[in-house]
Amino acid sequence: RVLMVEVQALTTDAMLGAAKRKVSGADSSRVAMIIAVLEKRAGLRLVDKDVFVNVVGGIKLSDPSADAAIALAIASAHMNRPMQASTLVLGELGLLGEFRPVTQVGQRLAEAQRLGFAQAIVPARTKLPPKPTSLRPHLCRRLDQAIDLLQ
Repeated sequence: RVLMVEVQALTTDAMLGAAKRKVSGADSSRVAMIIAVLEKRAGLRLVDKDVFVNVVGGIKLSDPSADAAIALAIASAHMNRPMQASTLVLGELGLLGEFRPVTQVGQRLAEAQRLGFAQAIVPARTKLPPKPTSLRPHLCRRLDQAIDLLQ
């Protein structure tokens, strides 16, 4: 079963000592890894920022296909470049900043289209469904390519 979730992030200047990392609805150690990849592979300076990540609706994410969504939510908040609400982000994130394909892509894209999403940011090695859809895919090999798609 495919379930679409909204991921939100907020970054602010850290006050009084070490930066805080607060996560609701996702694995905090996975978010810490994503933050490290954003710093090392995408050049974002987050070491002195408080980072807050929230999965809307009280849902608990365990699927690594949400890595890219979490990463782009943090990057979007940090760069103050909002992502369009009609954008689906899908993909596992490797330690080198590469986007890895995930399972059930056809089902996920079909559900996104049914819900009115206009575009999808997906790993470049994703096998897209053969039939044409109104959902415009952006194929990215690396995290920095996906960040460039932010407005």
